[in-house]
Amino acid sequence: MRLKNSQPEHLSGTRLLRRKPDSAGIITVTVVVRSASSGKSREKAVRQISSLSPHQRKHLGGDEFVRRHGARKKDLALIENFAKRKGLRVVESNRARRCVVLSGTLDAFSKAFRVDFTMHTHRGFAYRSHRNGIYISPELDGVVDAVFGLENRALMSHHAFVHVADRSRHMDPEEVAKAYHFPAKSNGKGQRIAIVELGGGFYESDIKSYFQNLKLTVPKITTVQIDGQRNDPASPDLIKKILDAMGATNAKAKPSIDSVDASKALWTIEASLDIELAGAFANGAEIVVYFAPNNAQGKYNALTSALHNTQYPPTIISCSWGAVEANLDPDFVRSLDQVFQDAALLGVTVAFSSGDSGDDPDNCGQPRVHFPASSPNVISCGGTHWISHEEEFHEVVWNEQLPARVARSGGGVSSVFSTPEWQASAGVEAKTGKKGRGVPDVAGKADMAAGYGMIVGGYSVTMGGTSSVVPLWAGLIARMNQELGKNTGYLTSFLYQHDCVDLFMDITEGNNGNHYRAEPGWDACTGLGTPNGEKLLSILTRTSRNK
Repeated sequence: MRLKNSQPEHLSGTRLLRRKPDSAGIITVTVVVRSASSGKSREKAVRQISSLSPHQRKHLGGDEFVRRHGARKKDLALIENFAKRKGLRVVESNRARRCVVLSGTLDAFSKAFRVDFTMHTHRGFAYRSHRNGIYISPELDGVVDAVFGLENRALMSHHAFVHVADRSRHMDPEEVAKAYHFPAKSNGKGQRIAIVELGGGFYESDIKSYFQNLKLTVPKITTVQIDGQRNDPASPDLIKKILDAMGATNAKAKPSIDSVDASKALWTIEASLDIELAGAFANGAEIVVYFAPNNAQGKYNALTSALHNTQYPPTIISCSWGAVEANLDPDFVRSLDQVFQDAALLGVTVAFSSGDSGDDPDNCGQPRVHFPASSPNVISCGGTHWISHEEEFHEVVWNEQLPARVARSGGGVSSVFSTPEWQASAGVEAKTGKKGRGVPDVAGKADMAAGYGMIVGGYSVTMGGTSSVVPLWAGLIARMNQELGKNTGYLTSFLYQHDCVDLFMDITEGNNGNHYRAEPGWDACTGLGTPNGEKLLSILTRTSRNK
């Protein structure tokens, strides 16, 4: 039986290499197994959650979740028996994560799934793929949802920016928190923010220096390796080189840099930004950083491992990586969206950045959006540009000319997900001319004109982008959770209720490309707007008291 949607699709500019991957090489593959519940029943459960105020929700515990929505034991056993027959080793069999992780040689996997492995290169990165689709044994038909790991193509890009270090001033996270009226008496104590990184790493010395400079406590940070990916920051010399090349320092000459080296340095910058800002906006929260390979298997394993980690159970999952929907396999998108549904049922908030390419048109000029931000089961975070005048400021859509390119708040309408019931009143179709899930939901400061002063590889740099908005919202939610004494969980649907309109500063100036502009109410540039944390907490508290 051929697994549906298992034919690899290669990006434009990809080249097939003559060499073949080593057939004796050992790899791991993640087989995603169907849920014990049907898709319709799971969607119904999420709709029920979204129809209630956060205080009214009864989130599932781990054991109850496994019983209702985890993988069936008999389905896992079918995969395990299949692996044994094919000479593959079972590394992990997990009902909560709904997967079986297998290990073996490429030759064994080639025979087990009837794939002919190939090697390709795209933008300097070589990766393994295969011809045709993936075939499974007849008894696994309907049991297997997806197979990740036979191909290891890089999927996601980060949404962080670095700019010149000699700005007249840097923005302190506490300034931003005060402007957005974060609950002043809380710091996220008792909360745990899981941050997913797809490469790179961070230096403990950078983290220590950053928080010392802000006169804040260094938060507790734990790292978790996924699929062998560890905290592996680029060398300070390489970071300096990429900063020089990007014009982020005062270096007179701009060196050339290999794309692979550049990516590692940029991934390190991304990881450092995520950790430093999350820790600044919620200084009392614990941070758990999951390092995973930048491919479908790594992303799935990282998100499911974070969500179901019984040693470090998260209250919020934050990730600033994404990719254009059309560039991702349907099975991957569907599998991750189910993970985000799981998070809603478990009471875990999931936040993603909407991207830094505005409406991100394709070669024909048609606008596109990024996933996972386009999932209706996450909070999608866009960006604004602060314009300050003396003690006051106002915000417009982030649309900023930087030395290398124009950076804009990502937004638009999904071509994969339909308009959620709770977004129906936002006027997505009327404002965009397209039907579908509107992106983003919310926004926050992302500009570089007075960006955040961060420390990476020992260097002080100015950073921003929609990557900076995700830890901002993660920090706000952590502080609200602390005040409420419980998880808000799936917050996105609640934010679109009519009594929440006044919770946002509505952004009505600017655009993010040729297709979308800011306007009253929701728009495809900054969503509902930027937050007023105290008002949001007040509504959450009031509804809780009125239950």
